[in-house]
Amino acid sequence: VDPDLIDERGFSADIGIRGNPTKWLNLDLGVYGLFYQDRIGQVLQTDSVTQRLFRLRTNVADSRTVGIELFAEADLIAALSSRAHLSSFSIFVNFAWTDAIYLRAKEPAVAGREVEQVSPVTLRSGMAWSYRGFRATLQGHYIHRQYTDATNAEQTATGIAGIIPSYFVADFSAAYNWKKLSLEIGRAHV
Repeated sequence: VDPDLIDERGFSADIGIRGNPTKWLNLDLGVYGLFYQDRIGQVLQTDSVTQRLFRLRTNVADSRTVGIELFAEADLIAALSSRAHLSSFSIFVNFAWTDAIYLRAKEPAVAGREVEQVSPVTLRSGMAWSYRGFRATLQGHYIHRQYTDATNAEQTATGIAGIIPSYFVADFSAAYNWKKLSLEIGRAHV
C-alpha cells in the first residue's frame, strides 16, 4: 500500500425508467455515470532489490465510467392466457454495457486504459416455468474479459496480474414445494 495514499473523491449520476406497461411485461432501463478523482487502484511495480513484480495499491488516476443497463422480463402465459394464476412461463434478459477508463494518470502506462475489475459487457438471460408448487429455471451468464490491474497487463511472469478471459456459465435449477416440504436440485456448467 502506498504510504501517500489519499481518499478518492467523486460523484455518480443515473437516470432511468422502470415499469410494467402491461400485466405481463416488466422493464427497467438505466443510464449511469461514475466519476472519480484520485481513484484507488492497483499498478504493477518492480521491487528495486529483488526485481520481483508486486501490486501497489495507490491513487492511480482520475476515472470515468459510463454505462447502460437494461432488464426485461415477459410472462408469456400471462400474455396469451387468462389462466396465468395457475402457471407462468417467463423469459428474461439483463444486459449491461460499461465503458470505464482512466484519465489524467500520473503514470503513462495507465492513461487511457480500462479500469480494472470492470467488465465491458455483462449479459444474463434465461427462462423460468412454474406450475403450482413446481418451478424450473434455466439461466445463462456471459461476462466479457476484464483486467486485474490499471496498466491492463495481459499476463505477467508471476501470474499476479493479467487478463480475466471472457466466460459463460449456464445453470439449471428446479424446486418443488408441498406443504412444509421442499425439494431443490441444481446444476451449473462453465
